[in-house]
This record gives sequence, C-alpha cells and structure tokens, in this order.
Amino acid sequence: TPPAHLEPIAKAEYSRVVGSLGKLPLRNLDRTELEAYCTWYATYRHVVEEMSVALKANDMDEYLGYTSQLRKATDAIKGLASDLGLNVNSRMAMNMPKVEKKKESLTDMFGS
Repeated sequence: TPPAHLEPIAKAEYSRVVGSLGKLPLRNLDRTELEAYCTWYATYRHVVEEMSVALKANDMDEYLGYTSQLRKATDAIKGLASDLGLNVNSRMAMNMPKVEKKKESLTDMFGS
C-alpha cells in the first residue's frame, strides 16, 4: 500500500512499481528510496503538464523555463531507478552470474 503522505500521482506510481517488482531484491530499507523515486516521478509529470499548458498558451519563455526542472526530475528518476533496479541495465547487473576466476598454475604463469 502506498504511504499516505504521497500525493496521488506518486501513490499510483508506487502501486505500479510495487506490482511490477517481481523477484527484484528490494527490502524494507529501500522504501525511502522508492518513495523518493515516486515523488520525483510525480514532479516530472507535473512539470510536463505545466509545459503543455505553457505551449498551448504559446508562452515559450514559460515553456523553456520548465526545462531545467524537467532535467532535474529526469536525472533524479534515472538515478533512483538505477539504484532500485527499475531499468534494464541495473536489473541485468543484479542477475549477472558471478564468474569465477580460473586459478593459474605456476606452469601457466611462467611456462615450462
């Protein structure tokens, strides 16, 4: 269940992510990070909406003014998603089998 203090978009994202986690190794300790991810996602959605309103009003100065907020939210989402295993690369890294290093004999190291 999403925490009560999250706003509606963040709550919906929390439910979506938790429902999609499957076998990812998230723990209760990751909850704060997940909440931060959902809050940044909600911020991203709000900024996109404000940019859409500005664009419809043909206010390019206001529209462009939101780009730094959009970049900040996007960067935060990407970083937190990676930490939580919510993107392809981080999931692959979590599931990569560990390769045991072959021990070399003295003959292999120095020749015969």
